[in-house]
Amino acid sequence: MSSRVTERTLYPFIGRVFERFGWRCFSETGLDERFPDLILEGNGTKIVSEVKIDSEIQLTKAILDADQKARS
Repeated sequence: MSSRVTERTLYPFIGRVFERFGWRCFSETGLDERFPDLILEGNGTKIVSEVKIDSEIQLTKAILDADQKARS
């Protein structure tokens, strides 16, 4: 049996990094029917973030998906 790191296992670590700088981090919070990986809030700004570790193709798709989620 082999272990594998997934995006979800990274959320708490990413959140702690942003919290050190005074940001709040929410993971998989629903926006209507969409669920972004992370929502970061700080300095009067809200950022919708997708976490991808598999490939550049997924990264490009994640950027487009995060943009759509942020606009909804």
